[in-house]
Amino acid sequence: MARPPAAEPGGWSWSGLASSLFVANPEVPPLWDDSDLDPPDNVPNRDSYRRLDTFDSGASSSSRFGASFSSMSSPSRALFGAGTDQASPQRGAAASSSGLSVLKKQGATADPGLDAVSAQRLLERLELANRTLASDPKMIMVQNGSIRTADSTLQTLTVTPAAISGGESDDAAPADDTFWETLLTESDGRTSLARLPHLIAARIRTSGIPARLRSQLWLRIAGAHIDNLHMVYPALLAEHSSFENIIQRDVSRTFPKVELFAEQGCSGQKMLFNVLKAFSVFDRDVGYCQGLSFCAGIMLMQGMSEQEAFSLVVRLLEESSSPTPAQPTTPASGAPLIGIGAIYALRSCFLPDMAGLHQALFQHTELVRAVDPALDKHLRECGISATMYASQWFLTMFSYNFPLELVFRLFDIMLVDGAMLTMVRFSVAILLLNHDRILGAVEIESLLALLKGEQLVAQYRGSWNALIKDVLDVTPNITQSTLGDLKLKYLREQQDSSREAAKAEIQRLNELVKQLARERDKARGELSAALKENARLTSANVELKEKLKQNDELQLRMLKENQVLLATIEQFEEAKQQ
Repeated sequence: MARPPAAEPGGWSWSGLASSLFVANPEVPPLWDDSDLDPPDNVPNRDSYRRLDTFDSGASSSSRFGASFSSMSSPSRALFGAGTDQASPQRGAAASSSGLSVLKKQGATADPGLDAVSAQRLLERLELANRTLASDPKMIMVQNGSIRTADSTLQTLTVTPAAISGGESDDAAPADDTFWETLLTESDGRTSLARLPHLIAARIRTSGIPARLRSQLWLRIAGAHIDNLHMVYPALLAEHSSFENIIQRDVSRTFPKVELFAEQGCSGQKMLFNVLKAFSVFDRDVGYCQGLSFCAGIMLMQGMSEQEAFSLVVRLLEESSSPTPAQPTTPASGAPLIGIGAIYALRSCFLPDMAGLHQALFQHTELVRAVDPALDKHLRECGISATMYASQWFLTMFSYNFPLELVFRLFDIMLVDGAMLTMVRFSVAILLLNHDRILGAVEIESLLALLKGEQLVAQYRGSWNALIKDVLDVTPNITQSTLGDLKLKYLREQQDSSREAAKAEIQRLNELVKQLARERDKARGELSAALKENARLTSANVELKEKLKQNDELQLRMLKENQVLLATIEQFEEAKQQ
């Protein structure tokens, strides 16, 4: 009997998915039993797993599993365009056609001469299977780095006891701490992070990390607890930084209302100064950017030491890393999904040219235009660009304008979903959730006041979990792939812009060369005329000198003649007197 493949295109694997969910929650119904299909030999507890699909007895077991699994619907509503791999049950024949394509690719038997009626029946059966699987609480899969299952099952896996009982807590309930404390009791935290990345990410998105465990869990998830930066930290502090005066000036203006940093020269300000100075020495190309003080301040507020905060800042900004073999990766890119080895790549946002910030603003603008054209048009007509409000959001990770409790929740998600993805997703969602209020503001001053941030989340105050849920609900199609496509578009536009700028500069230089050539020719003409005039004047001068010489000779001759005449007159007078 045919076996299902070891891995499917959606990004899951038998060993990763089955063992993770079975170990994480043994009360969740097992995924497989061997009454019809044999699981792969490497699936733990293979005798207790239940089969996933039984919709088509005419196809092979392997192809039946692949078709139903790969074409499983997602209840999320697509907000814009194509390019998403999530299909909703309401997409009808389109979803079924996708399922049929997968079915054919995976080797399902089909009559080459299949008539239209039979084909339509097959599509209807695929669509029915999609709907059935989407609503089956026993159906669990990993797709695009996220757990896909019925809402009731996901709630059982992720929601805190307080939330399930009807209440809501922005921090995980005390009874839920055991789950997180397990990660901290392991020698290096790799085991659970490697085996349960999707479940951990789902729990963080749903209810966040307990406040008292945030500092250690942030370090553990980001992999900042295993580096050796704490060893070089004292040496970095001992060196001089050219940014010390600027850092000292900004420290007192960072979170002035937070008790840790409120008093001038307090221990919190000294810690923040040390972290920023050490980083400015560590990465001299970045040096210091004002947004870094807010990033480091968020970490110190969790009770981290200077060394820990410094290590986490470095991890957030670094642009390359070598994942460990135990680290789970996405099938497309090989980039870690969570924890040790993950790459957050925020460094380009804080370089002098702020290329990463400009890219994020472009992605934000393009997504708002694609998802809500009316909102984008209104902002443009009012003269509002993303630079005027979102630059501060991204550089301070929303901490300058938004409540800190919400910022901490966003930071939880940044560490598992990616920093830039989370920030862009939230920046777009917060506008969509305030669509009517933004359209109602027509004056630029009122719009800018609204977009500062505090008013945008006022209706959610004290209910940050609800806000996070709404953010994820309205931005299901904003993924790393989406940002990657927009990055390529941004780079192409930058290249085109650079090319056009280069052409314009070349044209300007050509015109300048032509102008200089004309001026040169003119100068040559003037020089030639001047040389001729100079030659004429030289000739005239020679003639004048000759005339002067002749005049001098004439005067000398006349003087001699005059002297002779005087001598003659004197002789005549003397002769006359005699």
